[in-house]
Amino acid sequence: MYIFLSMLASADVLLSTSTRPKTLANFWLGSRHISFNGCLTQMFFIHFLFVADSAVLLAMAFDRYVAICSPLKYTTILTRQVIGKIVAATLARSFIIMFPSIFLLKRLHYCRINVIEHTILFGGKHIPRYVHILLANLYVVIPPMLNPVIYGTVPGCPEATPPPPPAPPFCLDDSFGLDEESPGCKSSALIHATDFRLDSTSKNGLSVRAGQVGAKRVATMTSAVLVDIRDEVTCPICLELLTEPLSIDCGHSFCQDCITGSSDKSVPNQEGKNRCPVCRTAYQPENLRPNRHLAIIVKRFRGTVLGPGKQREVILCGLHGEKLQLFCKEDGKLICWLCERSQEHHGHHTFLMEEVAKDYQEMFQESLKKLRKEQQEAERLKALIQEKRESWKASRILLKGEPLVQQPVFSSLVLKNQVEPERHRIRTEFKHLRSILDREEQRELRKLEVEEKKGLSIIEKAEGDLIHQSQSLKDLISDLEHRCQGSTVELLQDVSDVTKRSEFWTLRKPQALPTKLKSLFRAPDLKKMLRVFRELTDVQNYWVDVTLNPQTANLNLVLSKNRRQVRFVGAKLSKPSCLEEHYDCSVLGSQHFSSGKYYWEVDVTKKTAWILGVCSNQVEPMFSFSQYPGKQSAYSRYQPQSGYWVIGLQHKHEYRAYEDSSTSLLLSMTVPPRRIGVFLDYEAGTVSFYNVTNHGLPIYTFSKYYFPTALCPYFNPCSCVVPMTLRRPSP
Repeated sequence: MYIFLSMLASADVLLSTSTRPKTLANFWLGSRHISFNGCLTQMFFIHFLFVADSAVLLAMAFDRYVAICSPLKYTTILTRQVIGKIVAATLARSFIIMFPSIFLLKRLHYCRINVIEHTILFGGKHIPRYVHILLANLYVVIPPMLNPVIYGTVPGCPEATPPPPPAPPFCLDDSFGLDEESPGCKSSALIHATDFRLDSTSKNGLSVRAGQVGAKRVATMTSAVLVDIRDEVTCPICLELLTEPLSIDCGHSFCQDCITGSSDKSVPNQEGKNRCPVCRTAYQPENLRPNRHLAIIVKRFRGTVLGPGKQREVILCGLHGEKLQLFCKEDGKLICWLCERSQEHHGHHTFLMEEVAKDYQEMFQESLKKLRKEQQEAERLKALIQEKRESWKASRILLKGEPLVQQPVFSSLVLKNQVEPERHRIRTEFKHLRSILDREEQRELRKLEVEEKKGLSIIEKAEGDLIHQSQSLKDLISDLEHRCQGSTVELLQDVSDVTKRSEFWTLRKPQALPTKLKSLFRAPDLKKMLRVFRELTDVQNYWVDVTLNPQTANLNLVLSKNRRQVRFVGAKLSKPSCLEEHYDCSVLGSQHFSSGKYYWEVDVTKKTAWILGVCSNQVEPMFSFSQYPGKQSAYSRYQPQSGYWVIGLQHKHEYRAYEDSSTSLLLSMTVPPRRIGVFLDYEAGTVSFYNVTNHGLPIYTFSKYYFPTALCPYFNPCSCVVPMTLRRPSP
């Protein structure tokens, strides 16, 4: 504000002195003419300062707006950098507006000599000279004098803050509608008298301490009066404040529900007579009348503080007994007008508590948002810890029952051999193995027990710490919600402590919790099976619903309606010993793969010959090998270099992989596959085949190939009439 005020005063001074050089030249040197350039210079500075004046007034208006609407944010909004930018923008605006006018005026052509008879460009000839002088002096002197007076009030200055008005007298006859003869008027007169005595103290120089003691006594007596009034407006039946009060013949008043018997707390009639629950006087139900005067008193009494000491503790200053109306920014607490003038708060920035309540309300709302997020994070972590606890317990039960799961596996292996001597030998060997396994089992279980206790201890410690933090967080959130929903006094009471707690509260997340067991039970016979099963499960996640393309099917093939099954229906060969005779019937899949990972399964149960895999979408169908000159080997035509990555079955038991070699690669199968899985990883250049029948054991993998074109699934049922079917992976 001082910078803007200085700019405004400087602009006014410069504006009034822009014509001063020519005026002095006129008076001292008798120069009564002014050149065109001199006139142009005068007018430039006059208009430049006028434009700057308007911008400075706008900046001062913005300064006052911030000071009034957001006093707590004044220093953060109007920083030195912001004020510097405003000053620079003010001068730049004036210069940009006026500077082009110089060149525009210089370009004009005038019809006469550029001489003006009047020094200050005034053409009037009928106004006396003394009027000119008076107006000039008035313009020079008055504005600079008024500016400090008008804009001299600065926010936050203790000397400029007017004392708050004294607390209004608490007149019971005004608040509760009592008559002048009622006891409430005595306390009202007492409060009025106390207020007058305090005012007299400040005027006549009497002891302020005496006024303070009197104020404390008045506050105590006022609380006592409130307690008496509460007793009078309480229903004798439900012991709550009267609701829709009704008066009976004896003069006592009760709640409507209580006296009419519609409430659970009502008094039943005895001996068929209606009697007053207080004085036992008989009354007639038809004489019940509403007491509107008492209802008004109850309504107004509900808005007051009912506790005998609460009014004095919250509303009144504990030191001076005055009403708390001001807020000290430095100390962060409510004070009265006497505290503001004390040495303790001298020089502090004080505001009316209503002015700062909104800012603290917004601050607490932001803190509540942050703390609620922390609370949600704490609940999430607590649920995660509980889940890990259950997982640890489940893992322990599973590992304890693992030998029972393994027992059928070993039993199935035993049942394969029907020879009695061999059975006896196997039983002897397994008996020995079981004794070893039992010892290893106990050792592993003990290790697991120790690890479980350690893991649960870590989890319980983290859970306990999280529960403690959650409770503290709930208490803090409850305090903030209570303050935000309560009165202004409750919002600002001890606000500094609550602000620090909410700003610096951070959730201490638990340390890394154990996610898996360090020691696992290892069964040598099951390890490979588990690894194979896991690998098959992983590739099955890339399953794609492959269908057959009828346009690529051989004439000897028939496709099902859903295009997931192909069957050979041609003439059966009499001597299917030659491999070439099987390769005149095939069908491709409808899908074309040029990136990504894909998996599908083919059922080849009871088939004696088949070929499947993937091929390039640019290969030509091989309807017959007779079209190739020289009867080239089928192996060379069915290799990766020809665009095929396939495996097949011939002669019922020979499984072969067609690699880039002179002969195909013979595959060993311990369990004949009834269902085969095909997995394509285009980016890795691999095509893998799995024996789903034998727990997903890998059959063969074409690896590290570069696929120049898109690939599509390839199916060849050969001359076997048993169908080849696409299946969905079993769960």
